[in-house]
Amino acid sequence: MISSSLVSQKASLFMKGLFTYIPHFCVIVLAITLFSNALIAPADTYNYQRFIQFLLFLTCFVVTLLAFLSLKLDPRLFVFVVSRDRCVAVACLAAITIGLAGSLSLSKFPVWSMLDLEYWLIGLGMTWSTLLSIRQFEIVHWQRLGLVCLLLMTLFFIRSMIDISISVPFTNLLTATPGVANIRLFSDLAVVIMPLSWLALSGRSGPGLRFLVLIMSIYWAWILLLTEARSGLVSLFIAVSWVFLLHGKAGRWAFCIYLFIIATSFALLLSLPVLSVDGWTRDVTSSSGRWSLWALSLKYFAESFPFGIGGMMFAADGRPVISSPHNIILILMAEWGALVVAGILTLLLVSLRQGSLEWRSRVPFYIGVVRTPVVIGTVAGSVNLMFSGAQIAPFSSLVLVLSYGALLAIYFPSRRKEKSGGIFGTVLSIGLLVICFHASWLGYELYEISEANRQVCYEATEVFSPRFWVQGRLDCGVGY
Repeated sequence: MISSSLVSQKASLFMKGLFTYIPHFCVIVLAITLFSNALIAPADTYNYQRFIQFLLFLTCFVVTLLAFLSLKLDPRLFVFVVSRDRCVAVACLAAITIGLAGSLSLSKFPVWSMLDLEYWLIGLGMTWSTLLSIRQFEIVHWQRLGLVCLLLMTLFFIRSMIDISISVPFTNLLTATPGVANIRLFSDLAVVIMPLSWLALSGRSGPGLRFLVLIMSIYWAWILLLTEARSGLVSLFIAVSWVFLLHGKAGRWAFCIYLFIIATSFALLLSLPVLSVDGWTRDVTSSSGRWSLWALSLKYFAESFPFGIGGMMFAADGRPVISSPHNIILILMAEWGALVVAGILTLLLVSLRQGSLEWRSRVPFYIGVVRTPVVIGTVAGSVNLMFSGAQIAPFSSLVLVLSYGALLAIYFPSRRKEKSGGIFGTVLSIGLLVICFHASWLGYELYEISEANRQVCYEATEVFSPRFWVQGRLDCGVGY
């Protein structure tokens, strides 16, 4: 009897520790995957990486939910967040529900729109779980999160330096981003991971650690400049400008450090010409087709008001164009309609307003130390969503989940007496697990169909790529 109780107690402590370290676990998964992908380069690298990213994102989500289920925490933070604006919250939820139902019913391929909806639900569920995990953080957990982000940056630095040293001068910019088959993915990761790595300095830190954080930041900024990651650079600048204006002395220090990092990285870019003179060049003043895609999104939004054309249906319009406008607001407006977007934005603003009014009286003393890096990462990731559509790639989504979960945990910290989640938490977690496995099955089915139509689709449009998630096109008979 005593032995059984002891085992149960140890198991409970293990699951509690696992749930607390879920954000660290996700970053370590990112670090190991990027490093191993740099060592393993199959023929279809891009397709391979998308599959691995998808699989590992879902693995992180399932591990999180299993840990949550074992602890039976209370996930009903939403009730507290909107307790003073319940009428507004109910109206928002009603608008979202009606909008989703209308969009799914009018979709050209309802099954694939359902897959897109499940992706959003998984992302929200992962953000929710991350929020509950980070609400248990002490200062040491924040510092360790910064350290694992620094580990990711260091592993990338080692592989990148090796490849650059071997290949210089090179023409393919992917040489500088080993383990990343799309240079935009590196930018998506950098705008969040770089600021979060500064959490390593939130506790006791010696000059060696500070120097390492600075060097890694300079190197990653150099890669952003080298790969002409306009969205990433602009996003970081807007984020540090935000904290410069609103975060007092800490914000001003962050802005000055950012300027130093960018200036040093630019000096390195000029003094270390690693690109071949005859290599790839890019018109940095070009919109890369964004304006036409954004205009097309607005056109679909107006024509399908208020329900939208359906999830993923931007990729099923028969036009030989990129399958996403690379702007999260416009893609939601075009595909899910005005009711859903208005409901989500209103709900978000109501929650943030209440959180900003109450967080100062309830936060632990050390939050002031960690808040600025988290805000920079969250704002930079959000701005990046307006230009790169970072939610398309699972790993990009994962770092956004980390930043949003951390920010919400700061503004809605844990209260001293947490209630048990009871049946509500259990049902919610099991429901998310079912959605996760159903989305995996649907995603695999879509990938098989896309593979079967690969050549036909490629002849119709060169922007086609086989898909199992929210990238590529749905044309060429990819129906259901």
